Amino acid sequence: MGIWLGYAKTGKEADVARAIRRMGLRAEVPRNVVVKRRGKRRYAEPVVSPVFPNVVMIDCSDAEWYNLAKVRFLARTLIPISQRAYDRDLRPCFAAIRHDALQRLHDIRTGNSRNHRLSEYRIGDELEIIGGVWAGHFAKFRRMVECADALFPMIEATMDIQLLGKDVTAVVDPIITRRRTG
Repeated sequence: MGIWLGYAKTGKEADVARAIRRMGLRAEVPRNVVVKRRGKRRYAEPVVSPVFPNVVMIDCSDAEWYNLAKVRFLARTLIPISQRAYDRDLRPCFAAIRHDALQRLHDIRTGNSRNHRLSEYRIGDELEIIGGVWAGHFAKFRRMVECADALFPMIEATMDIQLLGKDVTAVVDPIITRRRTG
């Protein structure tokens, strides 16, 4: 058995590894978990991507190497790596990457991560509005509002401004708010 590095088409690394595993061989794609907020979505979401784009690690013998030509999206040229070099250099690196990615994913799911915004505000939190008509004003978070005519969820907040003796209730875009600092 030997370790081979295969070149997969961009975005198809997981499909290639799955196809190789169906053949009875071992294949790995080291992955990284990053929390990103895309577009105008209210919540950040975990995004799983390969650590090394286009790279699939395959554990197979020289005889089994010929069967890999049938795998879709995998280049026919593979790079052999000695077992000694793999054990000495790559295995500790991949173990650390895997541990870090699993820890980040666990933090995201349990709400312990500093970088995610899955449950960003609680009722009564002080908000600073940094854009739009109410820029520069402060408000207290009341609730998230999902309207049928709005494409994205909005924040309903009570403003510190007095109009006709009452506090103003405004609906603002979550993108233009942040937690009040100082």
